Order: sequence, then C-alpha cells, then structure tokens
Amino acid sequence: MDRKKILSRAIGMSLTFGLLAVPFATSMPDVVCSAAEAAAVQESAPIKAAAVQKTDVVLVGSLQDELGAAKEWDPADTKTIMKSDGAGHHVLTGHLPKGNYDFKAVVGGSWDVNYGANGEANGKNIALRLLKDHDVTFTYDDATHAVTYDYAGKDAEEKALAAEGRSIVLTGTVQSKAGAAKDWDPSDTTTRMKAIGHDFYSYKIKLPAGTYYYKISVNGSWAENYGLGGNFDGANVQLTLPKTQEVTFYYNDKSHHIADSTSYTFRADKDLPVLSGSFGAVDDPLMRDQMLDNLFQKTIPLQKGDYTVTVKMPGEDALTQQVNVAKDGDVTFYYDSKAKRLIADDGRIREDKVYHDSWSTLRLKPSRRARL
Repeated sequence: MDRKKILSRAIGMSLTFGLLAVPFATSMPDVVCSAAEAAAVQESAPIKAAAVQKTDVVLVGSLQDELGAAKEWDPADTKTIMKSDGAGHHVLTGHLPKGNYDFKAVVGGSWDVNYGANGEANGKNIALRLLKDHDVTFTYDDATHAVTYDYAGKDAEEKALAAEGRSIVLTGTVQSKAGAAKDWDPSDTTTRMKAIGHDFYSYKIKLPAGTYYYKISVNGSWAENYGLGGNFDGANVQLTLPKTQEVTFYYNDKSHHIADSTSYTFRADKDLPVLSGSFGAVDDPLMRDQMLDNLFQKTIPLQKGDYTVTVKMPGEDALTQQVNVAKDGDVTFYYDSKAKRLIADDGRIREDKVYHDSWSTLRLKPSRRARL
C-alpha cells in the first residue's frame, strides 16, 4: 500500500475516533500523520456549494450570466439570489451592458414557483431594454410578487425608447441567412421589419431552398412574441421553399397575424376594397386585411338602424347589402373577398372569434373555439 492510501486511511480512522488532537502512528510503522497533515488533506477535498433554499428568491433570465451565474435561466444558481431588505422586499443590484433582456423571479430554486410580469404566477417574461451600460437594482415585492427595476437615468432612457417606437423583428432560422450573428436572437436588428403604415410591417429577403421556422419578437426580447395564428408566445411558423427565391414577410401589429409572399399577396391601397353606404361619407373608406387572410375590415361609428352598405373591390362587381345595427357605437364591417360576403359586427361578434376558412362550406362564421 502506498503512502497516500495509508495517509487517507489514517485520517478516516482519526475522524471516527476523534484522535486528531495529537500526532498518532498508523498501523504501518514508517508512516506518521499529524493533525496538521490531516487538516491539509481535508482542505484539498472539494467543498459542496451552498444550494438555493426553499425561501430564497432568485432572479432568473437572459441576464443571469452577466450577473455572475454560470448560465441563463437557471433557478438553482445562487449567484443571483435576491437579498431580503427586512421590509417586505428582496433586492439584487448588478452591472448590465446595454442590450435587451428578459427575466422573472423564482422561489425555492426550481420553476415550481415563479412570477413574471405584474407579479403573475407563471406569467410572461419581464422585458428590460438598456440603451447604455448600467448598474441596475431589481426589487421583488414579497406581497405582490411583482419585480421592478431601477437605474440612473431610467426616465430619460424610457422616453427615448418610446420615441423610437416598437421594434418588430423577424426572428428564427432566417436570421443567419440575412447576416445576423445567430438564429433566434430577438435583440439582433438585422431582420428588423419596416413599418409600412396602418400597423403593417414587412421584411424582404432572398432565401435558399430549405425549411425555415420563424416568429415575430417585439422590442428586442422574448417577453412579447407572436407565432402561428397571431397567438402570443405561439407555435413557430414553418416555411418550406423548393428553390431559392425572394420572400417578403408581413406582420400586423394589431391582429399580430403573420404571413409571407409564398402563400399570401399583400394588396396596395389602390387594390383594396372601398366601403360606402347610406351612412354617408367615411374618413379613409379603405378596408384593410389586418388578419392577413383576405378578410378585409373597417370600423366606423354608427347609430342604431338599417343601412344600405356597398363594398367595391377594384376590378370586381360591387357588393350591396342591407345591414341592421342594433345599438349605437362602433361597427366593424368584415368583407370576405373570396366568398363575396359582408358581415357587420355591432359588438355582438368579437373580432378574435371571427373564423375565416376559404376552404370551408361555412365560409365565415363566429368561432366557438376557445381563445388561445
């Protein structure tokens, strides 16, 4: 048996019998282990890191690694534990480079208990946009579970961000093809979409043959994003190209619906249907396809009563229809350009329940499906 193994065995025996107070001899006469030697061996042994306790509040998110954690979105990393201030809050201050971040608060070192925007359990991520490097203080309220943040010059920066407007980014596997450093990066503005008016945005790119996945992210983070069907945090949208071609992507920031030019044709103003009727002149009578599904709409204020309404699509025969409005208020007219049908909604049909499927024999109807 070598000296190292003998020494380890001796230390183990000493720990069992409490003999480290004085030097002792092992069963091998040529090896003597002192208390100092034993302590040195103990110090060389790995020390288990402290774990997050069940009452600890941890700041988690895409900012964790900047704050000293080993990785992002890790509820078990002790580096971002928020310290109690003794007054009903937990606080953490750290230095962050300029950029866009998402974060939440978790309790107890796992995702079982977590809080997002407005202190909602399992809620949306909280977004943080920094125009400059800052020391940022995060505060978790023990009663409301809301997490707020503050830094020097915050008011001025937030005014500048508001003036800049919403940053709409086409995010997904198309990004690297456009020259971005990586895919699925909402903070990379290489694929920022251009505002083209009336809440519509577009982005054009030439893509090689292949299958792509994408979503829309807002203001440089995942805190607000939209996927298939315009659903918040919805499924990725798939696009398959049989050959290299130029593709234009479209997004409407009111309906949050997404489309691309391989299956959808975006109409210029001169090609849009025009709404008119016995209700008189209408400011901007063009009906716009906010759903990006050839379901054009226009909202105008009307008094209750019966009206003759006409929709004229350029190059097509006009559609004239009698409409009854049951109460005073805003009325939204929907025109299905394929079915050549008009529906007037005076508040009895919710916009998010209007279901359009040009392949269906039912065509246009209020949907009974639960809202996603």
